[in-house]
Amino acid sequence: MPPYRVLNLLYPMARILLVEDNEMNSDMLSRRLMRCGHEVEIVENGVLCLEAVARRRPDLVLMDLGLPVMDGYEATRRLRLEPGMFDLPIIALTAHAMPEDHARALEVGCDDYDVKPVDLERLLKKMAALLPDPNEPVLNRSFSEREVSEIRHDLRTSLNQIQGYGDLIRDEAEGGGNELSAWLDAIESEGARLLELTRRYLRMGEPASSEIFKELMEASAPIRSEIRSAAESLHSFLSRSGSTAAASDAAKIIKAIGRWSATLETLSNSSGESC
Repeated sequence: MPPYRVLNLLYPMARILLVEDNEMNSDMLSRRLMRCGHEVEIVENGVLCLEAVARRRPDLVLMDLGLPVMDGYEATRRLRLEPGMFDLPIIALTAHAMPEDHARALEVGCDDYDVKPVDLERLLKKMAALLPDPNEPVLNRSFSEREVSEIRHDLRTSLNQIQGYGDLIRDEAEGGGNELSAWLDAIESEGARLLELTRRYLRMGEPASSEIFKELMEASAPIRSEIRSAAESLHSFLSRSGSTAAASDAAKIIKAIGRWSATLETLSNSSGESC
């Protein structure tokens, strides 16, 4: 599976506007939402909510109804009158559980309603029902310079692991003969080629597209196949010879090249099998 950070780039979590005047409540809920990967902006009343949405449309609004200056009912009503805000997901939050409060929130334009204190699991399910499906990748999307830098970091981490575990096996497995050395040499040389290929396709300081990742996936296929084949042969040989620690490291090389391949396959939206 690709690193969580890469999945998070491909399937971005939501930008949440939390409208809450109680500092303790907003601090606690925002921290929990951010731990789930969401980006959270906090404002304290309905007027500030309207200003925040005008500056930058969020993916979803969590609207406390009992607000100072302008309450959540009026803020929601006004949001719905703004151009392009008819489909902005809004979940009302309130300490009142009376049916008439629920009905009024829906009447002014809230999509759903949740009672405080917030049950996070319940709230996340309501949010998920209103947000786009995160399991549907955006085809032909572009990745910013910052995102490409993070992806390069994750890919290089897998390659460093491949090289590092190869070095450990050289130290741990003695008496393996020429065959073992040949497998390790193949892993080292092909790993270096894969690193160079990654640098060539994903240039530092430049954006990229899913098409670039697809091209890298195709160009790297024979190299990845060579690394996997050598690592699998190593693992089989070391397991038979009783070199438990070295065999475990060979298995980690197989997993590392698998992660590298899975990352590229995900980013390129490839339907083919990873090598």
